Amino acid sequence: MGHLKPADLSEGEKARVIQGLYAIVQQEITRYRDYEWKITSWTIAIIGGIVAATQAIAFEDAHRGVVKTLLVVLTVVVAGYGIWHLCFVHSKLTENKMIRRELDGVLKFFEMNVYAECSLLPDRWNRQPIRFWQAKVHLLSWWGLIVVAAVYAMYAIWLKK
Repeated sequence: MGHLKPADLSEGEKARVIQGLYAIVQQEITRYRDYEWKITSWTIAIIGGIVAATQAIAFEDAHRGVVKTLLVVLTVVVAGYGIWHLCFVHSKLTENKMIRRELDGVLKFFEMNVYAECSLLPDRWNRQPIRFWQAKVHLLSWWGLIVVAAVYAMYAIWLKK
C-alpha cells in the first residue's frame, strides 16, 4: 500500500487534514506554555527544598565549609538546569507558533471576505515573523524568578551556622 499524496486528496480531505494539524499545533502550544510555568515552579520548589534542608540540618564544624559549598553548587546546578530547560521548551513553543502562523496563512485567516467581512486576524501579523525573543519579557520573568530564588538560597546557605 503506497503513501497518499496531496494530489490524491479531495478538497474536503485536504481541509480536514489542515484543520487537524492546526488543532494539534494549538495543543502543543498550550502544552509548552504550561511547561514554562511548571518548570519555573518545580525549579523554585527544589531550590526552596534545598533552603529548608539547609535550615533543618545541623552542620558539624569540621564539615561546614564542604557541605555549604556542595549545597551552593547544587543550587547553581538546579537553577542552571531550570533555565536551560525553560529555553528548550520556549524554543519548541516558538517553533509551534511559527507553524501555526503558516497555517493561519493557508487557512486565509488574514484575508477579508473569506470567513467574514473583515479578516479574522490582523494583517500586520501576517508579515511579522515569530522569533525566540518575541516574548522576552515573559521569558525573562521566568528566568528572574529562578535567579532570585537561587540567590536567596545561596545567601541562606552561607548564613547558616
